[in-house]
Amino acid sequence: MDTKILVDKYITEGKTLLKNLDSKKFPVNAAMWFYDQNSDSWKYVISSSRVDEEGPLKVYQDIQSYLGNNIISLKDISVVSPNNNLVVMLKKAISTGRTAISGIRFSKNTINNYFIEDAYIYRMT
Repeated sequence: MDTKILVDKYITEGKTLLKNLDSKKFPVNAAMWFYDQNSDSWKYVISSSRVDEEGPLKVYQDIQSYLGNNIISLKDISVVSPNNNLVVMLKKAISTGRTAISGIRFSKNTINNYFIEDAYIYRMT
C-alpha cells in the first residue's frame, strides 16, 4: 500500500491479521502500520522472535499462509527482529499488554532524535 493516508480498511485488516497470528500461536512482540517517509509508503511491521530463530524467509512463508482473504499482501509486510532499532525505540515510548490488540496513533513525534511521521500501533511489548 503506497498511499499517504492510512485508511480504515487497512487498520481493520491489520487487526484481523494480528488476531489470525495470535490464534496460530505465532509470537508477535510488536505489530504496527508504519509510514516510511523515504519510500512514501505504509508498511505493516511485525516483530517476532522467530525472525532471529528461523530467519525472515520462513516467517514470511508462514505469514503468507495466515493472510487468507486479507487485503494486506506480503509486499505490504515487513518482518523484523525484536531487536530492530525502530521497535526498540518505540518500546521506550509505548507499551501494550503482551496479548493486547490496541489502536494507538503515534504521529509527528521524535524519539532519540528520530522523527516518526506516522504509525498505528496494535502491539508493542
